[in-house]
Amino acid sequence: MENPKSKPAAATSTDAISSSYKKYEIRHRLPNPKIAALLVIDMQNYFSAMAEPIFPNILTTIRLCRAASIPVIFTRHAHASASDNPILNEWWNGDIILDGTHAAGLISDLDREDADEVIRKNTYSAFRNTRLEDCLKEKGVEEVIVTGVMTNICCETTAREAFVRGYRVFFSTDATATVDLELHEATLKNLAYGFAYLVDCKRLGEISAMEKIGQPCNNSEVVDLEDDRKARIDPQLEIVEPVIGMKFSSVEETYQFYVNYATKVGFTVRKQYHKKKKNGIVSRASFCCSKEGFRQVNKRKEFVHYTRPISRTGCEASLACLLGKNGQYRVVSFKGNHNHDLGKMKMKRTMDVDTNISNAQKVHDADSSRTSFRATMGLINKEVDGREGTGFVDKDYINYVPIEKKARIEKGEVEALVQYFEKKQRDNSSIFYALQLNEDNMVASIFWTDTRSVYDYECFGDVICFDTTYRSNELGRPFTPFFGVNHHKQSAMFGAALLYDETIESLKWTLAVVYLIMKMKMIGC
Repeated sequence: MENPKSKPAAATSTDAISSSYKKYEIRHRLPNPKIAALLVIDMQNYFSAMAEPIFPNILTTIRLCRAASIPVIFTRHAHASASDNPILNEWWNGDIILDGTHAAGLISDLDREDADEVIRKNTYSAFRNTRLEDCLKEKGVEEVIVTGVMTNICCETTAREAFVRGYRVFFSTDATATVDLELHEATLKNLAYGFAYLVDCKRLGEISAMEKIGQPCNNSEVVDLEDDRKARIDPQLEIVEPVIGMKFSSVEETYQFYVNYATKVGFTVRKQYHKKKKNGIVSRASFCCSKEGFRQVNKRKEFVHYTRPISRTGCEASLACLLGKNGQYRVVSFKGNHNHDLGKMKMKRTMDVDTNISNAQKVHDADSSRTSFRATMGLINKEVDGREGTGFVDKDYINYVPIEKKARIEKGEVEALVQYFEKKQRDNSSIFYALQLNEDNMVASIFWTDTRSVYDYECFGDVICFDTTYRSNELGRPFTPFFGVNHHKQSAMFGAALLYDETIESLKWTLAVVYLIMKMKMIGC
């Protein structure tokens, strides 16, 4: 195997440079925990440098699967001698992992339990000449989730062979790594196109939540490549009613479950009561229908010109949970009957609980629709019963709008920018660019460089300077050049970035990109 100790790992979804594989990801599905197994491929000391960036996601994936009662199986690549796979030994010029050495052992910090199977293999596939398939059959496994290293070699080969052998395959995008980002992306594209459903820690986290409420996880949704406007199967359509005895890991998780239930049934929820211990931990909580109780009579209301319509009807629908000794919150009371009409299903997505829009978002929407300052402020004041409830003054609004305008890149501008870089790449293949995506899958930051800049770095990259003080662009974003000094004492440009802001996350992303392209040592990260 090629020694990866000095190789940077491919970026994962948490700090993704690119997500070009998503255009091939036309099928979406969650593993069924009743018939699934997690395969952790070759997380060994030999690959420790490569595995380090994804190690937190590996641990998260293992723990999520354990929480959903999904068995975990580890594989370990090792050779009894150089002669047990002569072709592999020849291919990697004798640099192979010998069994019994420190390099062949699993990383000690892995969340491995005594009952977990460990399969030794001496080729790329975890199925060839091993007892993996027998192990899967013994456990009644029909689906496998593939994680580990290397994305494009052992992980991909194992995933493809599992598919050919009749297993449904799920492949992790953020708990796999390899020596090169392009190889990582190429594997994800190929598997998404023909072999596997792509998942990540966030998607796998939905399994344990569904298991707690008894909702099946074998849902799927498919999008046509040619027409993504076609209807998708919504895995959330099934209404799961609360049952006394249900357990949740936190108060917020309990509340969110009740909110989701309420949204589907057709009512909105209000937090009713919280009881805390001396240490601040909530020991009991209850949530109720927003129409619970009655409006209190207030004589001052007789003198106002306008009063809000009465919405409370004394509804007794509610849910209460209690903290148990095991640290979980158990549903101890549930009242499902309402004394009022419930919202129509077609309106469920626009109810109050799903439209918790901040004043900043309202200002943004009003400005985007060219609503005047006076009309916007009048609407917000009316919603919060007066100017005092808005949380800001007129000057804040006036200051916010131009700043917020500068902070966003419009969709058309992004498309134009990407088209520009793609044209540059067609004209000159040495051009490289990277895009950072935010939580909404929108472009946040941009980095670009070319072969000449990389060559200059190799010659003069002993000291690198970067400066985020430039804000001369129209959007007011920090422009960050990376440069050094050549042998003529002239500035040598290594690359440049246009950042969303100057937060630690933005700077870490930029340095990670430079690290991958220049293979530079991490600077304070």
